[in-house]
Amino acid sequence: MKKINQPEVTSHIQSRASATYTNPRQPKYSVKRHQGHSGTRFARKVCKTCNNGWIERLEERIREPVTQLMQGAPLILDAGTQRDMAAWMTLVTMMVEFTDPPTLASMPSDYQHIYKLSEPPPRWKVWITRYDGGSPGSHVVCHFGMQLTELPDVRVEAHKCDTQVTTFVIGQLCCHTFCSTVLSGVEGDDYALIDIPQIWPSTGKPIDWSSARSLSDNGVILLAIALSRGIPPASAP
Repeated sequence: MKKINQPEVTSHIQSRASATYTNPRQPKYSVKRHQGHSGTRFARKVCKTCNNGWIERLEERIREPVTQLMQGAPLILDAGTQRDMAAWMTLVTMMVEFTDPPTLASMPSDYQHIYKLSEPPPRWKVWITRYDGGSPGSHVVCHFGMQLTELPDVRVEAHKCDTQVTTFVIGQLCCHTFCSTVLSGVEGDDYALIDIPQIWPSTGKPIDWSSARSLSDNGVILLAIALSRGIPPASAP
């Protein structure tokens, strides 16, 4: 990927924001600059055996199709390729969460599932689409970890996230992942408007990449915040 998507920068910024039901319009912000471009970040949570074993085999299987998608080449994605790509994108999302541990929504059972079967857990959903904007570096990754509650007086705590969505752009490929223990899926007008191919759970039908919808920079932003925009506020106590 570095051969195709090598940013000519020496640092990158990781920004965080947190908000609660009681102060939805007064989020707390923090910004931290890290050395190297964002691709140099490592979440050291994978053992050598896994990294050189099933993960390496998974990456070998998706290397060629992902490279072609990053370059915008026409491609037909069969069910097996969709499964492997979805597993890889789930794995990337899990690693992204470890760069900001308070927003972890993945569960130990999720790690066990992908380790044993090399596929996303049943409660995960994964979408892909083409990106045709002009600023891919602005959408390296956007991760939302949430604790959804029915009442506003429920205490929101770190490491209690039950829902997450992650959107990332690599070259001309845009990926979107979702998992939750309280929601069965994503809903809302924004998702209906965006309408991009879902690769997990797979429908079993091939995807013609040349006819897949493409997203602009604004479209990627809308996709990233679609879930948070569509969730209704907690009920009054």
